[in-house]
Amino acid sequence: MSASLSLLPLRSDGVRQTINFIASAAPPLASQPEGQSANEPKPSLSLEGLAQVSRILTAVPSSMSADIYFTALAPQLLQLLDDSDLDNKRVASYIIGTGILSHRKIGAPRTVGWELFAEPILSALNPPVVKKNSSDYVFQHIESKYAGFAPVLGPEQALERLSSLVLFHPNPGLVKRLVSSTFISLWSLECFADETRKSSLAEQAWKVLVTFCKISANSREMVRLGENLLARGGLDWEYFESIQGKIGIRTHSSNQGPKLDATRIMQIVNCRTEKLMNLIKSAVLDDSQIVGIADHFSSQWLNTVQSGSHETLRDNEDIEDPLNHLLSAKITQRMFEEYRDLLATNPSSILKLVDQIVASFTIDTKVVLEKEKNKAEPSIFRLGEMTSSQRTSETERDESNAAISTALSLLSALLSSPEFSLEAVPDALFQNLRRNITTLSSYGTSLSNSLMMSVANVAAMLDFEQRNTIPSRSDNEPSSVHQIAADRSTYRTALAYLTDALTPVRAQGLSMLMSLVSEGSPILDIQATVTLLLSVLQDEDEYVYLSSIKTIGLLGSKHPRTVIRMLVEKYADVHEENMLDMRIKAGEALLKTVEYLEGAVPQETIEQLGNTMITIASRRGNRTKEIVDRNRVKKEEERSRKRAENIWGGDLTSIDEDDPNKDANQSILRVIEGWADTGHGEDIRIRTSALSILGIAIETNAQNLGPTMLSAAVDCAIAILKLETTTERAILRRAAARIIGSIIKALDTAEKGQNIGVGFEGDNLADIITVLRYIETADTDELVVGHLGTLIKNLNIWREKLVLGLYKAREDSGIRFGLENGRLAGLAIDPGKPTEARPKIEELD
Repeated sequence: MSASLSLLPLRSDGVRQTINFIASAAPPLASQPEGQSANEPKPSLSLEGLAQVSRILTAVPSSMSADIYFTALAPQLLQLLDDSDLDNKRVASYIIGTGILSHRKIGAPRTVGWELFAEPILSALNPPVVKKNSSDYVFQHIESKYAGFAPVLGPEQALERLSSLVLFHPNPGLVKRLVSSTFISLWSLECFADETRKSSLAEQAWKVLVTFCKISANSREMVRLGENLLARGGLDWEYFESIQGKIGIRTHSSNQGPKLDATRIMQIVNCRTEKLMNLIKSAVLDDSQIVGIADHFSSQWLNTVQSGSHETLRDNEDIEDPLNHLLSAKITQRMFEEYRDLLATNPSSILKLVDQIVASFTIDTKVVLEKEKNKAEPSIFRLGEMTSSQRTSETERDESNAAISTALSLLSALLSSPEFSLEAVPDALFQNLRRNITTLSSYGTSLSNSLMMSVANVAAMLDFEQRNTIPSRSDNEPSSVHQIAADRSTYRTALAYLTDALTPVRAQGLSMLMSLVSEGSPILDIQATVTLLLSVLQDEDEYVYLSSIKTIGLLGSKHPRTVIRMLVEKYADVHEENMLDMRIKAGEALLKTVEYLEGAVPQETIEQLGNTMITIASRRGNRTKEIVDRNRVKKEEERSRKRAENIWGGDLTSIDEDDPNKDANQSILRVIEGWADTGHGEDIRIRTSALSILGIAIETNAQNLGPTMLSAAVDCAIAILKLETTTERAILRRAAARIIGSIIKALDTAEKGQNIGVGFEGDNLADIITVLRYIETADTDELVVGHLGTLIKNLNIWREKLVLGLYKAREDSGIRFGLENGRLAGLAIDPGKPTEARPKIEELD
């Protein structure tokens, strides 16, 4: 009787009938609707019912072997596993996973259960490939006595079965056996499905990966996944999308797809790095394993990728080591962003890494600068070398810039962590890193704006850590100690925000730094802070650099000597290290600082500022490097114009012949070109800026500037008005006219109680008015003429007041109008005496 009953599952639809019978005999579940028939094909079994069904269906009859029994039973179980009904999938996955594959005799590799249920899935997701010849590969057909009972699966059907076995009843041992051997190919399938917008398939694969990471993944698996981040399949094969829209597999030799461009590769790298970080966070890893993963990729980033126990699967054969280094750098950066506080407890490894990268980049930059210097004197023997190495040098420079940017970002994240302590870092390593950063910051314009900002930010952080001690004056004040600790936290956060990619975050960093400046926090190093803020001036967003100008002005109002000295040096740019835009922005900060201080600028500081502004505003500037750069740019533009004309087949000016604004546009273009085309002299725009700063300094600090400086300012302004009469220099003449107006305003203010030691008197005043009237009649710029007319009027008014003795009377605290003893001869009128009340006659109605 029992022998006959054991054969019932083997008849047609016997497995389903057995399941329905057990479900009908079991008590109904609370979730099962009332009145549901036990014969319906959607059984709802409890865990005990599933276990009973599994025992019955996996009990091998005594009349046949296990191979024959399960070979006959497999088609019915696989049909239920592939069914669209979730209850059928759940029952079939339990029977296969728990009842068959979890038993060593029938579920171990090379046994009947494994060959029928597991091997087809693994072969579909990780097919064996053999080498046909030196360049071609073919899929290997594995002979098996169960091959006829286990049809070949496609990747999508194999993933469907694998997800059912793994997700419905997660068994740690079974999940590890099924997924570990297909971990990389499963990762590749998920990424490929996501990149080809097959969301349901990608979601299935992702759930399997997350389940595997939660149950049995370790740091070694995460390292292996990171090393194969861009894998598109196996070592010798890859996934592809067929014409029917299905995912298939093919060997690399049959790959006819287009190559990926650099932008697309970077998008894929960023996306897959984020997925890797999510898997690492889902895995149950202790702190030592996380630190080990970060150390592995940071070491791999710095050194050549070493061949280990894991073979690296690449996107295609054209991807070389630089891309693998980029992957390591990206993973390292994200690891430090996610686990910054944990990794900051042992910072020596990352500091060594950054130190070597900065040192290497510094040497490379020095070599590049020397090569660019040699290009200025080319010889016929070097033309071939220059042409052949141009593209290579540009590629290497881009890779080097990416590496140093990532390294500085990591260092910034590490230093801004509250868990970072300088005590855990060897002093020699820290000092060497500071020297390398200082050397790197000295290269000036050879670095990009964003890189200069990062270098300045890191330098400020290193200086801050070096000075990270509580001042002795607050030792007995607990509240001060807490305030300083809070200021340190705010300062670190502000420095971290300043290098963020988002403009609002950078603006918030400046706002936090401004609050520390306004409160006069003792943790701020003035020189380091000014250097940092000057680097922020290079930000492309005007909201950010205008906030930086305001912060510099606020800092200068509290520390005028240091701030103005550094701003003047940056503005003068004696060594020609800064671009024009940077110098003008530094001038705006200098102007804001002088305005904040009003008349409180120290005398030696205002004298330094005045001398520098007069030197720049006059024609004494000598910009040797600038003229070389301008000539090089002109030659490049000329070559580009000739190439464009050759392509166009004629003069390019014929393109815009019908433009009604053609003449006006060309006139404006000539003026702009004339601002820079000054030979060895300063750019017209920087000279105009210097005159504007000098004018504000005269209005607010004329007494400290002294008569010599003011006389030199007048001479400079008159010379500009007389000699520099071309159209493109009109802005310079306007600023020169304003200088004289500022001196008149200062004199008018000085005569009210201050003595600045200079004035317009006698023939000197007459000569100035004569010159200004002549220039007014000869100049063609309306604004200049208007300014000069106002100046002449103000000078005449000032002369009349001087003749009437109003300024002298102010010194005597009375207005006498220049009369003898203040009285009119022959009249009893005293203008200085208050009028007494006199009787009034009123007419009444």
